[in-house]
Amino acid sequence: MRAVVLAFFLVACGGGSSEATTPPAVDSAVDDTVGDTGAIEDTGASIDSAPPPEAAPDADAMVDLDGDGLDDALEDKLARDYLPFLSLDPTDGCARAAIVFRLSPHPDAPKTRLHLIVDTLFEKDCGASGHVGDNEVFGLTIDPSKPAPEGILAVRAISHQGTACEAITNCGACAGLDKCETGTRSGKPFPVVYYSKNKHGAYLQDGKCDNACFFTNYCTLAPTPTEPKMINAGEPGKPLVKDLTAAGLITAANGWTEMSVFNYDPWGGKEFGKAGKVNEDLVDKAFLTPACP
Repeated sequence: MRAVVLAFFLVACGGGSSEATTPPAVDSAVDDTVGDTGAIEDTGASIDSAPPPEAAPDADAMVDLDGDGLDDALEDKLARDYLPFLSLDPTDGCARAAIVFRLSPHPDAPKTRLHLIVDTLFEKDCGASGHVGDNEVFGLTIDPSKPAPEGILAVRAISHQGTACEAITNCGACAGLDKCETGTRSGKPFPVVYYSKNKHGAYLQDGKCDNACFFTNYCTLAPTPTEPKMINAGEPGKPLVKDLTAAGLITAANGWTEMSVFNYDPWGGKEFGKAGKVNEDLVDKAFLTPACP
């Protein structure tokens, strides 16, 4: 079983995106290491298919510390390869950010689809009513039999979730979804996730962002994508990280200065600064995109 767990995914890895261009305003080096109501169910399922001989890992080489049936190092690669074009205004006043993600078999199609939750953590919200800490989330459905970006089937972003400014946007190739707006990443047209200037509300359509949230949100298609450092959170009950500073994500060396967000545990149940709780984001069914059969 262990020898075939990753097979379907490895086909896609060979065709994924390569290195991305990063604007200088954001910490951009990609990290190559590594009890909630409404939680996405942990199915523990995997995908069975035959990998190309040169890509097939030795069965004993697989490392699955979070118990989701996927090799942990492969999860890192897939998350980077299928990451949408993240568009942050080049003049954003508080662009420093990092990404905590969760990648697992899609609960509605565990043998053929993956589900990725991306929680972008900004050091500050420096817009109206600014504060230390800011977390903005989107989810996407991946068909790992197709290389990125073709394998990105559906994306959902929720801006300012749980507030009067909440806005839900969806896009993708699934029936009934609007076509995603795109930006060039690694020479290919990837779906865009826009972050509003200084406030960082996440939107999938520029027109839904501009003048939103009582005229405080404005988005733009950046000339190059923002690519913050990323780390795999793992699964509920089997975390891969419990201290984002010790893990090398939120550190003074990376330019972070707000000590209240240092040593943050993404599964610890505390707010990120004055923003939301990352452990709730990582299991929130609101970000479960359709499996797109």
